[in-house]
Amino acid sequence: MEPSPAFMVYCGREWENHARDAEDHPTDGMGRFINFITYPGQSPLAVTARLPAVRSPRTSVINSWLRKVAISGNEKFVGFLLSQGAKRDSADFRGWTAVQLAAKNGNSEVIHLLHQKGADLNAVPAHIDGRTPVQTAAEEGKTEIIDQLLELGANVNSLPAKINGRTALQAAAEKGLGDTVQHLVKLKGKKKVDPNVEGAEVSGVTALLAAAGSGGEWQMGKNIHRTIKQRSRLPGSAEIDTQKIAEEDQQDRDQRLQEEVNHERVVSILVKHGAQLIPNQFNWTALHAAVERESDQMVDDMLGKFSKENCNIKGDHDGTPLHSAKAKANEDLAKKLEEKGGSDECHYSKLDLDAM
Repeated sequence: MEPSPAFMVYCGREWENHARDAEDHPTDGMGRFINFITYPGQSPLAVTARLPAVRSPRTSVINSWLRKVAISGNEKFVGFLLSQGAKRDSADFRGWTAVQLAAKNGNSEVIHLLHQKGADLNAVPAHIDGRTPVQTAAEEGKTEIIDQLLELGANVNSLPAKINGRTALQAAAEKGLGDTVQHLVKLKGKKKVDPNVEGAEVSGVTALLAAAGSGGEWQMGKNIHRTIKQRSRLPGSAEIDTQKIAEEDQQDRDQRLQEEVNHERVVSILVKHGAQLIPNQFNWTALHAAVERESDQMVDDMLGKFSKENCNIKGDHDGTPLHSAKAKANEDLAKKLEEKGGSDECHYSKLDLDAM
């Protein structure tokens, strides 16, 4: 039995109540919600419903279903919605399309179906926080999805969204995804990735700078220690569970250490595969960032690759990397930079001087 347009509109009003049924059944059929749409005569909800006399379904409703089910991974439901007139490249209010959402969630079968139906694998990402399918797959560390998209014709070097956008390589580097970064830098031919493209951040962050500095700080920011008020208390008591706090703090320290190791590996991979020490608009480089987080491994990798001139770039607010190392009283890093021929210079901008 084919669903009537009027019934599909009615189901649109019931979407929030029944969407989870479709998402809970990604592999074993349509679930209760798809039965609700396809077989209205057999659905208790439909039997009791008084359907309005509507001449055509609301396109926005089935387009919304398409994006929802692209997230859940139910390719049968995707095919059904496309057959009912859903637009394959329709975007939500943020600008995300079904194929971008499917890539974000690693739903390869949905991607394959959407591609067969003509979906644009290189659709422009949403203006704010947008990602192309390849960029979002890289950000989630889904190398198999990256390969699938590239085989189908996606562009690994698509430009990022204008606000908070990320290139595929920058997105992976920022999160410390070493395996994904390694996978991307080894691509050949037309699929080869340029490691020195700047992302769409206002300050112009490359993949190397994202891995060494900004990316690590944003990632580690998730692990800021909880206040005493937020911490675990014994059930039914105002007494603080000190043992649980100690366990959680240890977990925080372990996670921070692992994130540091991950970002050090990414920096090493990028430097080995041609990443350059490109300053952002504030003349802040990846070497500045490595000194700031006092990572001996990152500093060693960069000093072994870059020239003395590159290592002496003066940041607008922080001077040279050597100046930063001395400001942090890190004698070991300062010695390494001096051996490279580093200069201890600090350049203050007019903004800094006005603030003094």
